[in-house]
Amino acid sequence: MIKIATILAALLLAAYLVLIGVQKSISDSWYKFPTLRWLFFLTLTGCGFLIAAGVNPVTHTVLLHLACLGALIVAVAPNFKAGKIHKIVHYLGAGMIVIFGYLGLWIEFGAWEYSSLFLLISCLAYVLIEQNKIFWFEVFAFGGLLFYLNLF
Repeated sequence: MIKIATILAALLLAAYLVLIGVQKSISDSWYKFPTLRWLFFLTLTGCGFLIAAGVNPVTHTVLLHLACLGALIVAVAPNFKAGKIHKIVHYLGAGMIVIFGYLGLWIEFGAWEYSSLFLLISCLAYVLIEQNKIFWFEVFAFGGLLFYLNLF
């Protein structure tokens, strides 16, 4: 199920890049094409549920499930420009994906080197890339998570 979720997320990102181009953030694409909003929701909820279902709760802690919950929060709160509470909820969900996802990789799979490397790459992208910093941070951070989850 995790492989299906990673393929779904990769297809969404490819579709966004082709149809919409690079935005300020991945979530900004939700505003660019209102007719594709269902795809944003479907991908995040699909990834959230499929990855959560693929992680064995008996042998793993709750960290990856919290990352999946973050994806679901972003899916139901995509309108981060609507006001302060919308922004807080949206950013909380996105932060949960990155923080709990990489903590989960580190603690669950002992992949501290991988987690550290992708967080470093994500932060370097944010610092070194001048335009659309958040977009590229998200691409590297979320892409790194999905890539590693696809390995097991």
